[in-house]
Amino acid sequence: MSQNLITTAKSNELSDLFGDSIIDAYTDRQAIEDGVLADVTAARVEFRGKPVNRITGTLFDGWQSLHPDTEDADAITTETLQRLITEAVNRAELKGGIHQTTTEGGTALLWLMENETGGITLMYPEDY
Repeated sequence: MSQNLITTAKSNELSDLFGDSIIDAYTDRQAIEDGVLADVTAARVEFRGKPVNRITGTLFDGWQSLHPDTEDADAITTETLQRLITEAVNRAELKGGIHQTTTEGGTALLWLMENETGGITLMYPEDY
């Protein structure tokens, strides 16, 4: 999963921004391990020239429950992720300074936000 959802700086850049006053930093690796973010690099979708390489855990879980693609009800194929992300990206519009899109059928709002890995995170606004 992607690095910290709150900051867009890489962990090694945090001290450059804030000096030694940082108490704690939540890395991309930690967010992936904790399930806060999912690494979807394998889906190979781009938005505005950058890879959509992360989605939030809540979005991933929601898509997983709606699209079980294997005998394992908790699994979703890369192809299905690619389709869902591509469809969301193709609907994206810039509104209020944020690239916004919707889930399938327009049932939920999604944001496309740059992340500290140099890619894009697709998320529900409440996951920001």
